[in-house]
Amino acid sequence: MTGQQDRPARVTAPVAPFSRVVHGRAAFRSYTDETFHQSPAARFEQVTVYAAPHGLAARFQGRWTTGELGEQKHSGSINFQFAGDLIRQIGVRLNDERFEILMASA
Repeated sequence: MTGQQDRPARVTAPVAPFSRVVHGRAAFRSYTDETFHQSPAARFEQVTVYAAPHGLAARFQGRWTTGELGEQKHSGSINFQFAGDLIRQIGVRLNDERFEILMASA
């Protein structure tokens, strides 16, 4: 995010431990670090970004290694909504059931 850091950026994700509201760049960075700490080898291999009615959307396919299941693929989408030149909201959509299985085996 650029500009003022006191505006909220809401991050919503389907799985409760990852769903929260964060305010400002530092909090978003901390949220991201915490999320990917559980999967340090995560890689995003295909990302397609396109215009959406109120911002941008990105579809992705990625891989990461879990403890019990080994390397796994997962895909989803991320939606970015803007307020001027600031990110106002980031929404993540995943296959909840598959994601919960993968996180449980990490």
